[in-house]
Amino acid sequence: MSYSELPSPLHQKERFSHTKKRVIVISGPTASGKTELSTQLAGMLNGEIISADSIQVYKGMNIGTAKADTILRQRAPHHLIDICELSEMFNVKQFYEKTVEVIYEILSRGRVPIIVGGTGFYLHSLLHGPPQGPPACYEIRKKIEED
Repeated sequence: MSYSELPSPLHQKERFSHTKKRVIVISGPTASGKTELSTQLAGMLNGEIISADSIQVYKGMNIGTAKADTILRQRAPHHLIDICELSEMFNVKQFYEKTVEVIYEILSRGRVPIIVGGTGFYLHSLLHGPPQGPPACYEIRKKIEED
């Protein structure tokens, strides 16, 4: 799927005008209290949390990422955490596609999506759509890493 084939950005009126549903976004630097706040909000608003952190998607990347601990994850469903192996690539296009899919799933259950994270590039893609340029070329990336 090319970038131009992706759904319209989430901010466009026609995407949610018929449902009157809202998505909450909590953004800020690592360890600023986003996770605790989002978990409390999820409890009050019947919400589910979607991580917008480019490192939390990776299994095993627990140090320095401030991932929600087991207790917090039991308080509210969390999405897009520990979904990739370290050897896998995960990019903004994949984030956009998965997040849009999860948002609609959460809304279909009558719950509130709460997007939480500090990766500005990911959050920008949700508001304005993913980058319109060509996707990353993994062969070139691998060559650069080898060099």
